[in-house]
Amino acid sequence: MKDRTPTRILVGIDFSPASRRALRYSIDLAAQSSAQLDLVHVMTPSVPVTAGPEPLAMAAVAVDERPRVQQELETWCAVGRENGVASSCHLIEGEPASAILECAEEIGADHIVLGAHGHSRLHELFLGSVARDVQSRALCPVTTLRALHEAVA
Repeated sequence: MKDRTPTRILVGIDFSPASRRALRYSIDLAAQSSAQLDLVHVMTPSVPVTAGPEPLAMAAVAVDERPRVQQELETWCAVGRENGVASSCHLIEGEPASAILECAEEIGADHIVLGAHGHSRLHELFLGSVARDVQSRALCPVTTLRALHEAVA
């Protein structure tokens, strides 16, 4: 039987309590298996907003946010290193589920861990669920964790 111990774990981070729990779980899993930890945050591309005859481009807002988001992601990544786990960060743009799957394939991740927000079925019907979409399309195991009511750090 093939060894299923992960060697490269990709963790989707959206800075929510659910992704904080996913990070803690991933750090423990990586430490147990001596795996590399890769944190990924996906910035969704801005959509132009129409406010008259000319659409206003929102890209400038996204560009201004990138350094702040990169710094926040680095802070989260440091938690893995502080716990003795080799960790790196990836800040990418795109549709979240597809971007996470592309990143996983690109880096050779053999396990994906995501926080799940537990939205209602109606919410998922209209907006979708990144975790559900990744689970249904991933070529490797995917673990999803919901946020706990108490803070997890």
